[in-house]
Amino acid sequence: MVAERVETGCPVAYLTGRKEFAGLSDEMTTAAKRFALAGISLYQFECSMALDNRGATWLQMDEGTRNPYLGSSMLGCGEVINVLPGIEEKGDSDE
Repeated sequence: MVAERVETGCPVAYLTGRKEFAGLSDEMTTAAKRFALAGISLYQFECSMALDNRGATWLQMDEGTRNPYLGSSMLGCGEVINVLPGIEEKGDSDE
């Protein structure tokens, strides 16, 4: 059985997963803004071409673009739109 495909040539399951990932990504961004990670900054990226040109965002731990929406041919498509700084780790002090 051949998976149903849409105009982009992607199986429908991939597109559904990407839409669900976009919702999860939005929730994770909200959480990351509220609860900063100790010692880890997060980079929020946006790709305006994702999800049929509606655009979508995602978080990464580094600045190298790895777009989860457009597949390997467009892995570098996107730009950093926000940096969510981590909080400084408190060291144990015996002083």
